[in-house]
Amino acid sequence: TLVASSPAYFRGFTLIALKEGREGDQDEDYAGHFQIIDEEDTQFMTNCPPAVTESTPRRRTSIHVLWTAPPSGSGCVTL
Repeated sequence: TLVASSPAYFRGFTLIALKEGREGDQDEDYAGHFQIIDEEDTQFMTNCPPAVTESTPRRRTSIHVLWTAPPSGSGCVTL
């Protein structure tokens, strides 16, 4: 869950999970995977499918996605 404290809001966001020290330019750089809960608010990025972004740039105070972590022992993750 990504939340803005009242009275703040946000219009856009990007969520990505990378293995520590990786840049995201190779498939094996990504850690775990996201699952979209509400397609009205979130979608997978067109140019970076492992990442999640807004469906439309509008004011919002929260979004919800599920993230499944990589297997134990896979190392640290940067979100």
